[in-house]
Amino acid sequence: MVKGLFRIMPLSMSDIHSAMDLVRRVFLEFEAPDYSDEGATEFKRFIDEAPHNEQLRLWGSYVGADIVGIIAIRPPCHIALLF
Repeated sequence: MVKGLFRIMPLSMSDIHSAMDLVRRVFLEFEAPDYSDEGATEFKRFIDEAPHNEQLRLWGSYVGADIVGIIAIRPPCHIALLF
């Protein structure tokens, strides 16, 4: 269990790599086994491109300096990632 105060704020460019690494690790462990090979490949492509997608708004949840969660929102109100 994560202890401490959570901060939620837009991801900075310096935190994008850590955030996408978190998404990748969680996906591979908990989601990928239920995906087809094609679906897993497509999701991996999506997260590789997410930091460059100007439509996505990436937010991180932090405890101290550590990223412990991420959400990506695509206007007008679609949640694209929630980890």
